[in-house]
Amino acid sequence: MGQYFMWLNPVKGEFMEPIDFDHGSKRRESSWVGCELLNALFTLMDSDWKDDPIVWIGDDYTVLHNESNPTLRITEMICGAEPYDYAIDAFKNVSCQFSNCDRRDVVTNVFHVDTLKRYGLDEEDLNRYFNRCDESYGTSYYEIKYVDSFEESAQFMVDYLGEKGMFARKANSYHLIINNTKKEFIDTDNIVANDNGYRYNPFPALMIKEDGRYRLREHSEDDYCGIWLGDEIRISNDSSDVPDYYEEVSNKYTWENGY
Repeated sequence: MGQYFMWLNPVKGEFMEPIDFDHGSKRRESSWVGCELLNALFTLMDSDWKDDPIVWIGDDYTVLHNESNPTLRITEMICGAEPYDYAIDAFKNVSCQFSNCDRRDVVTNVFHVDTLKRYGLDEEDLNRYFNRCDESYGTSYYEIKYVDSFEESAQFMVDYLGEKGMFARKANSYHLIINNTKKEFIDTDNIVANDNGYRYNPFPALMIKEDGRYRLREHSEDDYCGIWLGDEIRISNDSSDVPDYYEEVSNKYTWENGY
């Protein structure tokens, strides 16, 4: 089945998942140039998540223990040993702020009360629009009142979350990823397609934490993967933000075929 990933911001207590944008959740399935998830990520990195530690983190066997990397150390302090699972349970999924999020994936048959509150419900809304579920789900789960079908339920939640400010945010397109720590930058406009015609953005690989092998062309995981974690990184569309002496690495960190 493979390993699934999310973009995690432990300091803000927020995350984004590829599936919310109708992308696959494996390590390369949301890593192409122009990907909706990366556009949303870069928009956050240029605003709400600016200067925050973030990590592209996997769910299989990812156990943090006495980490030395500054980003992973903060993640371990806040989330404990298994940050992926912790985030799913305790953090806010901010994917559905964005208009290009796949709205269908926020709709289920029943909702946990904590999930509804993360979407902005207060007790008055909860009593007005939702019924507490029976014992088969447990008292912490609610279902929508006054609807006869899943389609009506889905439309209600899309409309309701829209009123709460969900799906209202536009993700911007950026082409410069600047690493001030390593004096490097990626210009996605200059990324060359691989042998299969795909233009992959190396940024997720450079920000990854996983435990499986993640090979890049002609190099091992130890050379490249995760080496930007903890660095000072900026997002821009202004070429004047890149000092002349910075090295362009748009095609230095390249991928092998496979997931």
